[in-house]
Formats: sequence, structure tokens, C-alpha cells
Amino acid sequence: SQPADDGGNGNGDEGSAPASAAPLALPSYTLTPSAAEVALSAALTLSRSNGWAVTVCVSDGGGIPLAVRRDDGSDDGRGVPAFAASYEIAAGKARSAASFGRPTSGLEGAANVRGGEG
Repeated sequence: SQPADDGGNGNGDEGSAPASAAPLALPSYTLTPSAAEVALSAALTLSRSNGWAVTVCVSDGGGIPLAVRRDDGSDDGRGVPAFAASYEIAAGKARSAASFGRPTSGLEGAANVRGGEG
């Protein structure tokens, strides 16, 4: 008589998921408050070196702000602060990046699909 088919592949790992199966959950990381401040400072340094007055928002994986700073313009030599509404824009971009799991710069192409293609 033939043994019952147990769904295995005959190489000793009967019943286990195939090696190509996707993980059930992606790894997650915790951003500490001090790491959020480091990221915020780096973003402000870059923006100031380009002469941009911006608001920077660093969020956790759920899009909740951990560190936010509106550039007051004191370090760019022009004294021009980031405009007031930039907070809402920065917080929205951080929330969107967290929701989609990617930088918002990569989402623009998806939003600009023309003619129902893409």
C-alpha cells in the first residue's frame, strides 16, 4: 500500500511552508526619541545647506510625530522662517510615508497616473 500524502516534498520538511513563502509580518523597529532628534537635526542641516526653510517631522511607524521643528531661519543667513502651513505638510508627509512604508518622493509617480494606465 502507498503511504498517505502528507503534503510534503519528500526532502524531510513535510508540512512546512515552501522556502519562497513571504513572511507573515515585516520586521519593525522602534525609533527612540534621541534617534528622532538626530534624524531631525540631519534633515535641518541638509535643508539649510541648500537654503531651504522647512519644517521637519520625524514620525514613528504609525505616523505619530516623535520630533517636529519648524526652521526659524536664524541659521540660513536670510532670517526667513518656514511658512506656517509647513507644519501640516510635514506631518502629513510623515504620516503618508509611514502608512505606505516608503518615502513620499516615490509616491508622486503613482499619484500622477494619466488616462487610467499604470
